[in-house]
Amino acid sequence: MAKGIGNGFPLAAVITTSEIAKTLTEAAYFNTFGGNPLASCVGSNVLSIIEEENLQNNSDKVGSKLLRGLADLQIKYSDIVGDVRGKGLMVGMELKSKDVSL
Repeated sequence: MAKGIGNGFPLAAVITTSEIAKTLTEAAYFNTFGGNPLASCVGSNVLSIIEEENLQNNSDKVGSKLLRGLADLQIKYSDIVGDVRGKGLMVGMELKSKDVSL
């Protein structure tokens, strides 16, 4: 994951099991946003703000409202709107193409 965890600062993270992580020691591994003090400080502060401002709960509320609204559009415009799905504010909506002869 990346982008949002640094709030615009170039920062990335990998979440995996211990078993998979151990395999990273068997070969050369490189990433652009390795653990430097500045990146670590930014990441820590972003996590603190997310917790202090209850942003996960807000994302759930706003995302749920968005999904309900898109689902209404899906029903109303089923010929145009295909799949609607997501969690929090990671939401996607499929737009169907119509046959257009040129």
